[in-house]
Amino acid sequence: MLKRGDFDWGKIFAGYNATVDWPNATYYKELADAYPDAKVILTERDEEAWYKSITNTIFDFMARDVDPSKLDPIRAAQRKMGRYIVSERTFGNRFDKEHVLNVYRQNSTEVKREVPKDKLLVFDAPDGWEPLCKFLGVPVPSTPYPLTNTTAEFRARIPAIPTATSGT
Repeated sequence: MLKRGDFDWGKIFAGYNATVDWPNATYYKELADAYPDAKVILTERDEEAWYKSITNTIFDFMARDVDPSKLDPIRAAQRKMGRYIVSERTFGNRFDKEHVLNVYRQNSTEVKREVPKDKLLVFDAPDGWEPLCKFLGVPVPSTPYPLTNTTAEFRARIPAIPTATSGT
């Protein structure tokens, strides 16, 4: 098993200039150390809405009884990563609401404590482009702020995953 310091971030992120969400959020401290000029965006949202979303998307995806041999390699890798990074490392395989929301709160508190204030934006997507673009030093696009990776979009991607009992 790899330890937190065993990654060659330059190799992993070759050709990229940003990262988002899991698994990368788990390693925000290491990434901030490796890229000291990088900016960190901590997305916060209404806890109840977030809990409902993660329960109906990621937790549901990982809880399904899936025959791994019937998954395409990308879905299999996503599931393996999710089970390790999200289920085990982040939530300790506990998904009761109180625990999950406590982990969410503790993570937000830790990031705010650890990341220098001039490198951190605490962001809520409904705030739109303006705070995000100001923080990144880029112009505000003329297009509306996107609403992507909704629960409906996520769930539309997973119904075709064969379960161990489906026989397909």
